[in-house]
Parts: sequence; C-alpha cells; structure tokens
Amino acid sequence: MSDSSSPPDPCIGKAADLSVEQSLAICHDVAPFAAVMPHGPEREEFEQQIADAAGVKVDPLRWEVLRVECKGKKNAVTKDRDREPGEDDDLDERTGIPLVPASQIPDEPIEWLEPGFLARGELTDLSGDPGVGKGAITISWAAKHSHEAPVLMLVTEDRLSHVAARLRAEGANLDRVFLLDIRQENCGPVLPSDINELERVVLDRGAALVVLDPALEFMSGELDSHKQQDVQRFTAALAGLAQRTKAAVVVVRHLNKTVGTSAIYKGAGSIAFVARARMALLVAKDKQHGGRVLTVVKGNFAKDTLSVTFDIVEKDGSTVVVWGEASTVTADELVNQQPKRHGPAPQKGEALRDLLTTLTATGAVAKAKVVAEAERQNLGSRTLVYEVAKKMGLADCTVDLKSGWKRP
Repeated sequence: MSDSSSPPDPCIGKAADLSVEQSLAICHDVAPFAAVMPHGPEREEFEQQIADAAGVKVDPLRWEVLRVECKGKKNAVTKDRDREPGEDDDLDERTGIPLVPASQIPDEPIEWLEPGFLARGELTDLSGDPGVGKGAITISWAAKHSHEAPVLMLVTEDRLSHVAARLRAEGANLDRVFLLDIRQENCGPVLPSDINELERVVLDRGAALVVLDPALEFMSGELDSHKQQDVQRFTAALAGLAQRTKAAVVVVRHLNKTVGTSAIYKGAGSIAFVARARMALLVAKDKQHGGRVLTVVKGNFAKDTLSVTFDIVEKDGSTVVVWGEASTVTADELVNQQPKRHGPAPQKGEALRDLLTTLTATGAVAKAKVVAEAERQNLGSRTLVYEVAKKMGLADCTVDLKSGWKRP
C-alpha cells in the first residue's frame, strides 16, 4: 500500500477503490496485459511483472483481478467494453479468435450426390446391422459416381476381389475407383493424426466420394468410440476434410444391441457420430413389409424424412443393388419392428401361390408386375406377395433392370 508520508499517487489504490486494470491504465496505459490472469504457478510471477511495469508498490494479492483460466500472457486480452463494432481491425490477432462478418460468407447451395441422402462437402453417417446391405449401397454409389469423378473406398471387411467384382457388376469405371490395399500391413490411416495425409490423397485424386467402412477401423487406438469428446475429435477431422475438399465422406457403422430406443441412438459408439454428421442414414430390413430400406435418421439438409426400398440381386457372378420405390416406413419403426407372426390367409395364400407359379412358368417376372396383378385380382397386398414368394423359395433376379423373381 502507499506510504502515509508520501503525496497521494493516482497509481496506488486500495483493493476496494482500484482494480489492477484501472491502476495500470492510469499510470502507463498497459491495461491490455492485465485483463486476463492465469491460475497456477505463473500467477504470482505474472502479477509481480505487472506491478513492476506500472511502477507501483502494492500487494498484488489484494488487487481485484479477473480470475479467468488462460494458458499464459500471450492469451491476455482487454475487456474493450466500449469498443464500437468495426473499430480496431487487429482485434482477432490480439485475441486469437478468428471472426468474420456473416455478410462476407458466400452462398453455397447443397450439391447432392444422392438427392436427400448424400451431399458433397459433408460428413454422412451410414449405420445398419451386418448383412443388411450397407456395403452394397456404398459400392452402388461408388460405381455410379465413378463415371463423373474418382472415388476412394477404404474398405477393410471384404476381400479386394469381392469388392472389385461387385463394382464391375454395378458397371463402375474401375480405373477411377481406388481401394485401400488391405493386403499390406498397417495400410490404413490412423485418425485423427493422419488426417492431413488422407486429405492429400483426396485432393491428389480429385475424389468426389470417400467411404470408410467400417469407420471405427480407422479411429486411433488412443480414442474411445463411446466417449463423446474422443468421437468429436475423430469426426471433426473428417468433417473438416469434407468441407475443404468438397468430397462426400461416408462413415459406416454397425448398430448396437439396444432395444426399444430411437434410431438416432442405435449406431455403435457415441451419439457424437450422428451429432457431427449432417446426414445420418439407416439401412435395415423391413420385417413388416418385406425387403430392405434405406432411410434418413437425421437430415440437416433434407426437408422431409426419406425412405426408399431396395433389393440385392445376383448379376454376373456377383450382386448389385436394385432400387425400388419410396416408402413411408421411418427409421424408428425399422429399428423397433417385430417380425410378423402370422402369414397370409390360407385361401389368399393359395391364390397367390397359383399366381406366382403361373407368372414364373415362362421365366423371370418383375416383382412390380406380380404385385400389380395380385392387387388387381384382390389377392393381397405387396407384403403378402413377398411372403408367399419367400415361402416358395423364388430367387431374386433382374428383369429389364428392375427387381424380379425366378424359379430356383
């Protein structure tokens, strides 16, 4: 405190009268260095340096200071309560917080690869149980878009020859689909530490689509897929890559064993996967109506919840996806469905069996044609037709690029 024999000094004040900032501003206008004080071992040293700079003899521990956690003197900032907007253009440099006026952000319309499901420059989460068709869908997308731009497929659960065969059956440009060579040890990127290397590959190839299947295969072993903060580090890196490269990035996950819950919680690991992704999709079998469904769990860009049916059929010694029609079933319904315990009424079942027998007598027939004829004759719905066809052991096939049935 001040010496009682000395004249009043505006630089020296009691704790109740002047704060550190006020004292230093009066004396040397060095308040910018005092607005944020560190905790821990650096605090006492930092306070003494401020006192020395101000040339005052006070007890730093009695100053009223802003007790805010920071990393050190380099992060110190002023309050600038009276600063007018637009004043002091170097504020960002002093704070380390980059800010930009919204007026300077250009419009960027959504560029869909698959309307309502898959967008360029965004992270998409694709979940489903094993065997429902997640891999088939990503291969179908890769084959389709390989004619427009290169595609990267980081797939580890299928043999390369099997993936290549399915791409060939789907009509892909095989020279523009690049597969992770899993025949080599430690071949895949470890994320997020290897995100820069992966981004260089995406940019060098000019890829429009990047698939990580399964996503957890590429997560660093130091991270826990069930911890939100760990998953945020992983997904933030991939989302940033997508935004910078304008590629559509798809992470594929399995479902957990939780029952009776919303579809948004069904993906394996933390909900942070869905939170970071702009589109979250579910692939599932429709136990009530038959067939398979791709549906939207969460869509930041899609106006409505979309669902579309599909089948996986044999072609050229492999399999391909045959897309069906729009469906009204939702993701929540799909993950909580119970198999139907009753079959078609005996009379209608026999009539449908006769119809299918007749229509497949001369070869393959389109499923849509069978359903339309069954409804015309009032023999039953699409669900009943599919149930009878399954009991008869009819094989899936393609008829004029449409899903069909044939006798085994």
